[in-house]
Amino acid sequence: SLNIGIRPQGHMIGVRPDFDGDEVPQGGTAKFSLIAVDSDGRREALQGAQWSLVKVERNYQWYRSSNSWNYEPVTFTKSVANGQVDLTADGEATVSLAVDWGRYRLEIETSDPEGPATSYEFDAGWYVSSTTTETPDGLEIALDKDNYAAGEVAKL
Repeated sequence: SLNIGIRPQGHMIGVRPDFDGDEVPQGGTAKFSLIAVDSDGRREALQGAQWSLVKVERNYQWYRSSNSWNYEPVTFTKSVANGQVDLTADGEATVSLAVDWGRYRLEIETSDPEGPATSYEFDAGWYVSSTTTETPDGLEIALDKDNYAAGEVAKL
């Protein structure tokens, strides 16, 4: 194992989720703290940063090739919300968003095509990502909470 520090060549946007484990409860609020830094890691102001929240969904595309059927997973996104936020050099900006069950990505960028951009993916609802659902005969499911007492009903 080897850790090598890499110094960025330009400005960056930092995102810190203010929730644990990359997971927000279903129907909860995903809150993020945002900063902007220069290439030396010093905080700086960034006016008019544009954020968007997209829901990430997967579907399957079936096709026929050489007398047999095949499929491939197709990931697509659906815009949920967007807005602007000003990042200051002496504090943290926050973005708070209500989410339902599913996988989401918060994207933050500037209006300058050469400017910094970043994104952060997270899940809402009790959800475990698995590679076994990369096939159309697998089903993604989520439970309504982490633990159950004897006799409780689990909703999935």
